[in-house]
Amino acid sequence: YVDFKTRFDLNARIERIPLAGVLESLSSGTVSATLEASGDVSSPTYEASFEASDLAFENELRADVRGTAKGRGLAGEAELLVENASFRGTGIPGAGVSIDSDGETALLSAELDDGREIASARVGLRAPFPLEAEIPLGNIPFDRVRALFPVLGEAGTELEVGGRARLEARLEDFDELEYRVDVDHILAVYRGIALGATSPFVLEGNREGFSVSDLTLVGED
Repeated sequence: YVDFKTRFDLNARIERIPLAGVLESLSSGTVSATLEASGDVSSPTYEASFEASDLAFENELRADVRGTAKGRGLAGEAELLVENASFRGTGIPGAGVSIDSDGETALLSAELDDGREIASARVGLRAPFPLEAEIPLGNIPFDRVRALFPVLGEAGTELEVGGRARLEARLEDFDELEYRVDVDHILAVYRGIALGATSPFVLEGNREGFSVSDLTLVGED
């Protein structure tokens, strides 16, 4: 039997705990963290932070990750930052995720280190946990992706796209997943051959299949 009206106070701290082996693909790194919590067990007030430093994965991805959170129960705010990231020796953009919750709904926003928003979402915190997410396609950093894979640069690969992708789902049951991508335009170039759509089209579907409407492709070499 647990009395959920029981009050408590907790102040904990860990310093530079090795992370190698915690995940199969993680070869090095340390984590430090603090947690202060108090109040009713059912809805505590809390403030926490952590810093994972010098993370190195077997695929040659490296990064530092840190985060903070504070609030009461399901209401509060949190932030997660990925910094000093590199892949096979090439720097890749840092990113940050912020979360703001009123206890019923959580709002999420993900941004690159240059301020470009790459995703936003709204999640219900009660069953069936409805999710609505949106991705601005024009903010996807293809130029930085290309820098990680020299073969793309050698082939003169270019990608320009505008529009928004939208996703709706219930986290309790992903069978009801639905998505819609409104593309304003898209142009891809590979080894001097260009292919794309200069007018808007729509791709939409669910777990059973998808459809594309109003798509007209044009190409040239």
